[in-house]
Amino acid sequence: MPHQRGDLVVDPTNPSATAVILSAPTAIGGEHFYLVRLSSGDETYLPEGELARQEVDRSSPVSWLTDRPLLDPAAMARAMTVLKSTSSLTDILYSLSASRTLFRVHQFKPVLKVIDSPRHRLLLADEVGLGKTIEAGLVWTELAARTDVRRVLILCPSGLREKWRIEMRRRFDRDLKVMDRMAFAEWLDTFAEIGLSSRLEAVASFAQLRSDDLLEKIARVAPHFDLVIVDEAHALRNPDTKTHQLGELLAQNSDALLLLSATVGNSAEFVAWLAREHDRKIRLVEGNERRVPLTYEWVPDKFLNEHLVVMAGGDEEGPRTHALVFCFDRDECWSVAENVMGKDLNLSDEKKKELHDRVNALDLG
Repeated sequence: MPHQRGDLVVDPTNPSATAVILSAPTAIGGEHFYLVRLSSGDETYLPEGELARQEVDRSSPVSWLTDRPLLDPAAMARAMTVLKSTSSLTDILYSLSASRTLFRVHQFKPVLKVIDSPRHRLLLADEVGLGKTIEAGLVWTELAARTDVRRVLILCPSGLREKWRIEMRRRFDRDLKVMDRMAFAEWLDTFAEIGLSSRLEAVASFAQLRSDDLLEKIARVAPHFDLVIVDEAHALRNPDTKTHQLGELLAQNSDALLLLSATVGNSAEFVAWLAREHDRKIRLVEGNERRVPLTYEWVPDKFLNEHLVVMAGGDEEGPRTHALVFCFDRDECWSVAENVMGKDLNLSDEKKKELHDRVNALDLG
C-alpha cells in the first residue's frame, strides 16, 4: 500500500526513531521516491522500499485520530457501528418518548444531571407542582435503558405510597408492589439467598422500614439496589433519628440515589450540609423578621363562619389574617363561602367586594 503525506515510518538512519512522509510519491527510474523528514530534522528523498511503516496501536480510538497512518474511514465507520449497537451513548435520551407524559423541558434536566454524574446522586428540590414524581420516573426509565436495572425501591411517607403506585403504573407501566415491614423482611431473605439475581420494584414508607430489627437486618444483608428514590427527603435531615439511619443504609447500598423534596428544612442547616457533605458553597439570603406569623387553628365544635369573625376581631395581640381555610366537605365549603359574605372580617369595603366577586366566580358544582 503506497504511503501518504503525513504517514509515520521507521527512520532508515536510526531504526529506533520515527520519520515523516512529506510528499506524494515521485516516480524515478521505475521506483517511487518520497520526500522524508528524518528524526534529525534533515529532509531527503528515499525509495519506497526503504520506508517501513511505523506500527501504531490499532485498538486505541485515540490512536485512530492522532497516529499515522490514520485509520481507514471505512474501518472507523464499522467500529462506530459496533459501538452504537453494543453500548448506550450519553448524548441520546432514551426516556424522551418512553412515557405517557407531556413534554416539559425542565423535567429532563434531572435526567441529564444523573447520566452525566459519575456517582448518580441527585437532590431534586423543585417547587411543589413541577412534577418531581414524573422526573423521578424519567430518571428510572433512562437508567433502565442504559443498564440492567433489577432492584428499585421508592421510600416515602405512608400517605404517598398509593400515589406513587398509581403514577408509576399510569405513566411508566411500572407495577410497584406496596411493601410493609414483613414483606420487605421477606425480600431481604430472598436477596440473602440468591443475591443479584433477585428483583424488586417496590414502594414502602419510612414508618414501615425504620424498626430496629429491620434496620439491623438491612445492615447485615447489605442488599444491592440499582436505584433508590426518597420522596419528602427532608424527613431524613435529623441525624439522630431512625429515619435518617434508614436513609444512610439505603444510600450506602444503591448505585443511584434520588432525593426529592420541596422543603429542604432549616435553611442554615441545609447550607451547612451542602458545604460539609458535597463541598458546595452557596450564599444564604433570608429575612430575620416574619411580619405575618403563621398559626394553625383547629375548629372542631364551632360554626366555621362564626369562628372566622372571632379570629378577624382578634385578641390582645391584634387581628389575625386568614391565609387558608380548609373544609373537608364539598357542600360545607360552598356553604361557608356563602355565609362568610357580609360578615365582619375586619376587611375594607374594597376587599369585601373583591371577596364577593371571587366567591361568585367559583364553580363548585
